[in-house]
Amino acid sequence: MENIILRVVNKEKYIEILNNVPYRTVEDLAIIYAIDQEPPFDSEEDLLLKGIVTTEMLRKLGLTEVQLHNVAVANSNRLHPAQYKDIFSLCNDTVEDWAEITPPERSPEYVISNDTRSLGGAAVIFYSNVLDKLADLYDNDLFICPSSTNDVIAVNASEFDAEELKEVVMNANRECVPDNFFLSDHVYRYDREEKKLSITA
Repeated sequence: MENIILRVVNKEKYIEILNNVPYRTVEDLAIIYAIDQEPPFDSEEDLLLKGIVTTEMLRKLGLTEVQLHNVAVANSNRLHPAQYKDIFSLCNDTVEDWAEITPPERSPEYVISNDTRSLGGAAVIFYSNVLDKLADLYDNDLFICPSSTNDVIAVNASEFDAEELKEVVMNANRECVPDNFFLSDHVYRYDREEKKLSITA
């Protein structure tokens, strides 16, 4: 069980697969569980679907979904730690530019992913304390733009308009994000007091 990790997919897009796997829903997203795979992969679909923990596998493991979720969160934090990057420095992207554990100095916008940054990194929003660290940095709630399975964008909720962000996300999904990377057209709000993620636009 040491290599079972989190994955996050669009619920509607993968609804048929979800009939046979343990998962939990967060608005239009579905958290699923998978055995960690080593790259390279032929496509993003390989990463998201290969090694998925099925309902039958869960039964054989003798775990509940809650127990499986807790194991996967702990493993994901350990195997593929969250990383933060100032969105304005993406054009100068190097491995060293990504900050682990805590965000770098305060920036209006951050890209959050895991240590692979191209293989299902959006699941980091369900790691322990990842969003809390940014919310504490801003001393405010967050808007989260989960448009891609690879990463998400997080901003200070008091500095942006949710409806305008949604328009940006939808345009990006239509023009820039390949279909097999699609995650959501919505903007989420992370309530730092309730520690809750929900659609706001």
